[in-house]
Amino acid sequence: MLRTPLHHTLPVLALLTSFASAPTASADDLARAAMREARAEARRWQGELGSTQLLRADLDRRGDTTSSAGDELLLLFTIEGPHAGNSWVQLLVVMGRGADGAPWLRATRRVGGKEQLDVSRMLRVVDGELELRVRRWRPADSACCPSGRARTVRCRPLEEGSCSIDALSR
Repeated sequence: MLRTPLHHTLPVLALLTSFASAPTASADDLARAAMREARAEARRWQGELGSTQLLRADLDRRGDTTSSAGDELLLLFTIEGPHAGNSWVQLLVVMGRGADGAPWLRATRRVGGKEQLDVSRMLRVVDGELELRVRRWRPADSACCPSGRARTVRCRPLEEGSCSIDALSR
């Protein structure tokens, strides 16, 4: 019998239950589409899908985070062991809705990685900008642990380059 490690199951359960107060069809559709994209990215990177965090947002600033039209779902996730290595990367997927109401992949951004930048969590979206809590590695740090002070940075996930590791490290 194949067993799934509990740490791989819990993020999906949290994902599906975190939208209990949102419109069911809309939240479930976007969440499922975001998880499909995360699993596809893990396959592309030849790694395993690790931790995940979801945030519902209004990146277009149309003020409609509770309706099914115009809202976005952001999924921050970690891919462990990419390319069969002892490493990890963090990606951000932005899912929205197309004109037909179907989930639509709006953006995929690499936002963090081992010995580069650790994105501990998404905080909120303000005026179309995503606030992230990040830590940088310092030159003398070991690979396991960044010693840089945690700080909050902002980026625009729909703008190319705005949420890159380089941009977030400044």
